[in-house]
Amino acid sequence: MITNFKNYLLLNRGLSQNTVKAYCEALRDFAQFVNDYHRGTRWSTVTKQMIDEYVVLMVSEEFQPSTIKQHISALRTFYKTCMAMGAKIENPARFVSTPKLRDELPKTIEATAIRSALESNTTPAAAKAAISIIYETGIRLQELLDLRKDDIDPKTQSIRITGKGRKQRTVYYGELTKKYGRCWRGEQYTQRGVRHLVYEALKPYSDAKQLSPHALRHTYACQLLNNGMRIEAISKLLGHEHLETTEVYAKMANSTTKNLYLQFAPTV
Repeated sequence: MITNFKNYLLLNRGLSQNTVKAYCEALRDFAQFVNDYHRGTRWSTVTKQMIDEYVVLMVSEEFQPSTIKQHISALRTFYKTCMAMGAKIENPARFVSTPKLRDELPKTIEATAIRSALESNTTPAAAKAAISIIYETGIRLQELLDLRKDDIDPKTQSIRITGKGRKQRTVYYGELTKKYGRCWRGEQYTQRGVRHLVYEALKPYSDAKQLSPHALRHTYACQLLNNGMRIEAISKLLGHEHLETTEVYAKMANSTTKNLYLQFAPTV
């Protein structure tokens, strides 16, 4: 159905290739969510409640407000298109509202908590693998799930990643992944399963507001920036299409610097 949707938009709506591509990627992401949380659901049986749950999940994963709006727009357009093509189907996205989101800084996790979870005898090996790989490479959750043995080059300690839009990039890993990441088998897990693994592993050691794979990705980016890496290089490692997406970490660094100044500034 997504292919038919794509062709219809290109031929009949006059939308740009970039917009159509973004809509199709949003639909595939939603289809993955439905498969993880509402297995057996068809496009014709998707409900407004399911879409609301998806929006809540995107908010919890700290998606950009513009990205959330685009995903909702993609679903609305998809169902309108299906109806225009003659499908006997309702539009469950019609009354889904876009949440009003504040432009908050990314949530990170303390390095000490990550280290404690990795060194604990009670943390499952799969959780250690997921945490170490994301923390040292900054890859997305779906990229972790898609990771296969052939993508990893132990000689250069690099990983070939196929990210959004099938774009490829190379990321690098260190000692933690060498020690804990070898047992990772992404094909055995769903996004929901990995989120649960990461949360349960970190919960005993951290009071951070977000204990998720995406928060580990934020932590990776912030540590690179604080250690002096140029934001252009960080953007490339994260697989961001636009530099503006990465610049939120620069805001975080500025906020941290200001807080340090207020803490240690001279007084009279």
